[in-house]
Amino acid sequence: MKRVVFIVEGDTEVSFIQKRVIPYLYSKGFTNPMNAQKILTNRKLNKKGGNVGFEYLKNDVSRVAATKNVLITTLLDFFRLPTDFPGYTTDSLRLPDMEQGIKEKVTEFMDASCFLPYIQRHEIESLMYTRDRKSTRLNSSHTPQS
Repeated sequence: MKRVVFIVEGDTEVSFIQKRVIPYLYSKGFTNPMNAQKILTNRKLNKKGGNVGFEYLKNDVSRVAATKNVLITTLLDFFRLPTDFPGYTTDSLRLPDMEQGIKEKVTEFMDASCFLPYIQRHEIESLMYTRDRKSTRLNSSHTPQS
């Protein structure tokens, strides 16, 4: 059974994946082992996360893929995404083109059949405190600070 790895920017995304996405997928019958991990930005200092360039993402995808028997996806915020990402655009309606550009670039250095990039149009942090009349706040364990 393939392991599913979500490569993400920071702590908020890790928390969202662990508290919302993974339990949702398990509730729908998925049984694959799953985890979220921040992008490694400095191996010597073990620094992770933040607004990172494509090279860092590429290195992490390559390292995770080398473990074999894995499916890899991302959760990256479109807002302030570095311009070095393949297919970079400021038009959020063209995110599928950008995701395809990322996948094609990854294909240049590895078999990308295990990789499905995803860029989130709106920052996860902005959605954490969003609610409509029919739903509860996405992250009910956090209260906005004033």
